Amino acid sequence: MSDIDKKIKEFSSRIKELKEFQVYQKAAEAYFDDKSAQELLHEYQLALKNVDIYRYGNFPAEEVEAKDKIFQDLLEKVRNNEKINNWISSKNKVQEVLGDIAGAISNDLGIEFAPQKKGGCCGK
Repeated sequence: MSDIDKKIKEFSSRIKELKEFQVYQKAAEAYFDDKSAQELLHEYQLALKNVDIYRYGNFPAEEVEAKDKIFQDLLEKVRNNEKINNWISSKNKVQEVLGDIAGAISNDLGIEFAPQKKGGCCGK
């Protein structure tokens, strides 16, 4: 194992010690242990795609309303599912931390390889 690989493993171990990562791990475990939560989220994602097809296609209003009703019902169920929400919000927090780390490394090296939080495309 090269020296850089060892440093990466050390760095990853440090990240795993972060509170945000530990919260994410617990939330992910709870979500992935709950088949009904996984099925609900999958069903919601399919309904989202389906309702978009109906909204932007040339379909009768009644069909669009029926698909939208199904989508809205699933959206409400997803919003009320604690496991799904904890998993998604904790995952977003870890991704934010990782983005901050990548930005700090970019700044420290003087090489822009990670998008900075400036808005717009490509960190600009």
